Amino acid sequence: GIAAYGLAQEWWHLFPAIVLLAAGNIAFPAISKVVADSSDDRTRTRAFTLIYTVGPSVATLLSPSLGGVLADTVSLRSIFFAGAVGQLVAVLFFSRLRPVESSDAAQSGGSYRAALAYRPVALLTGFFLLMLLVLTTGFTLVPNFLRDVHGIGFGTIGQFGSVSAAGSVILGIIIAKVGVFGRPMNALLLTVALSAVALALFATGTAIIWFALAYFTRGAYLVAWS
Repeated sequence: GIAAYGLAQEWWHLFPAIVLLAAGNIAFPAISKVVADSSDDRTRTRAFTLIYTVGPSVATLLSPSLGGVLADTVSLRSIFFAGAVGQLVAVLFFSRLRPVESSDAAQSGGSYRAALAYRPVALLTGFFLLMLLVLTTGFTLVPNFLRDVHGIGFGTIGQFGSVSAAGSVILGIIIAKVGVFGRPMNALLLTVALSAVALALFATGTAIIWFALAYFTRGAYLVAWS
């Protein structure tokens, strides 16, 4: 999927690339199950935060800046091919995951239809769908906004990505360590509020320092997503 982005010659070529990239998400329920089965109720929030937030954020401390350098010195397309290589390495690591036997293994599994028929699950699913749709749409358009409206270069935008990763790491560690955030909804409220602050800073900011602060606060988006 990522390599297909680099090969695209017209805007409509991106549609199959997006489908291919999104298809990779089918692996995440299985990965999440391994994480859930490997932890208990007391440590599950911490485990998900460290694996889905702190881990990727540590990597993205360097990758956005590197991507900005590649865009400025080689080409914008080179970023996608470098990303494709990184994805292949990730596949090798994920292929080594093995299911963990949990105490609930003997219980019969339910279907997605049965889960969605349960009203609280349906409401939460709708809430998360709307939340991620709004936040992802907004943050996806930010680099274009900074480039087209404020004339900020790809290299600087890449460095902003590293600032965002630092925000994710710090916030992820805080959530993992502070007891009150052991309740997932408390962590979710904090991260969604910070994401809203970030979007407000992008919309009203006029200087580099404001955009840097916005990207740092944007780090809450990855935590909210996880």
